[in-house]
Amino acid sequence: MGTRVHSPMALSGAGGVLSSPASVAEVRLLEQNSRAKTRQLAEVYRATAEALASAIAAKDTYEQHHVRRVQFICELIAHKMGLGGHEIDGISIAAMLHDVGKLGVPNTSSSSRDPSTRRSSPGSPTMPTLGRRDT
Repeated sequence: MGTRVHSPMALSGAGGVLSSPASVAEVRLLEQNSRAKTRQLAEVYRATAEALASAIAAKDTYEQHHVRRVQFICELIAHKMGLGGHEIDGISIAAMLHDVGKLGVPNTSSSSRDPSTRRSSPGSPTMPTLGRRDT
């Protein structure tokens, strides 16, 4: 007969009362499934960030290279700081998304590398104002 443990995973009912103790093997299986689902979720999250970064990059080639340069530099700094894998992944995703506000700005105001030649038409949103929410 296997060892039985009382696990939060075996909770059921509205009162949170243990319905029956779970075996060690059942708990291990639940933990493995949980880790697998967490990995899948992380992969989907990264793929979503990469899709948004691709959308930013599609606006013009400068943006494409800019996003990758920022990502590379941020990852390099994170490595030099001695950060771990999860922290570096988070920084990498943040670097990919740092210009996501440009998706809502017309090409005429964001496609020029020279800030002095960037123009927005009257009434068109600018990147900083797109993220602001007035409530």
